[in-house]
Amino acid sequence: MTRPAGSPVSERGLSVPVILLSGVIAAVLLLATVFAIRSLSGRFAPTRRNIENLLTERKFDEALSLVESEGTSLGDSSDVYVMAGKIWMAHAWQKMNEDRWRSYGRNEDDWFDLPEANKAEQLLLRAIELDREHADAHYYLGMLYMEKGWFSSAEVEFLEVLKVKPDDIRTRQNLGVLYTKMRRLELAKRELLRAHKIAPENPSIMKNLSFLYRFYLGRPDSAMLWANRYMNINPDDDLDIGVVRQELEEMMDRYPDLVPEEPLRWKKPRRFKARERTPFTGD
Repeated sequence: MTRPAGSPVSERGLSVPVILLSGVIAAVLLLATVFAIRSLSGRFAPTRRNIENLLTERKFDEALSLVESEGTSLGDSSDVYVMAGKIWMAHAWQKMNEDRWRSYGRNEDDWFDLPEANKAEQLLLRAIELDREHADAHYYLGMLYMEKGWFSSAEVEFLEVLKVKPDDIRTRQNLGVLYTKMRRLELAKRELLRAHKIAPENPSIMKNLSFLYRFYLGRPDSAMLWANRYMNINPDDDLDIGVVRQELEEMMDRYPDLVPEEPLRWKKPRRFKARERTPFTGD
């Protein structure tokens, strides 16, 4: 039997190009499947990065399962307890957010009285038992105690961090916030200024200094100075930017002679010239 003219065919009657195309498609699908499996397995591998990602996504159960898995890459067991404590703290914050913080402070002996917060405390204390100088364990425990209203205990934990890491910005700043809550205002100023010296471009430190001078020290000149520096950085991701701007504008109106001489870059000029009303001619 004579084959018809055209493309060559296989013994089963399929053209060679079709067979080749099918093979290419199959290979691509196989590679895509392998890539998807690797990506999926990589996402759920017990690494610090994956745990942090799940924590950001508020998938607390999944994050805890990775922390507690045998193949975790977190290192020694103290790190495991710290990460687990951090997850339980985030869980407690989320629960309080859902409650809109209505129950916060009802227990005068424990303002942050939640099972999740208490679980976090147990885990962080266990981490410190294993490693007395674990800076992260002391830091998160200090943050937890500050929320609970246990200010003296929080101070102890923050100071433990600074013994190990004297230039730790977050601890210096939160120690300043803690001293503000304790009305130890000169110490609060000292710690916030130290933090600013270490991180001069940190807008959060500038904001806290502005609030300290504005609401606690009664120094509108210094309050405006720090608020202006904060606004010049333009930290759009900070939820307090509107509050700072409002306070700064009110102080500028109230104390015009104390407005800082530094540039007010946040007060951007109008992009277009304001339209003037055409004079009435009677025509």
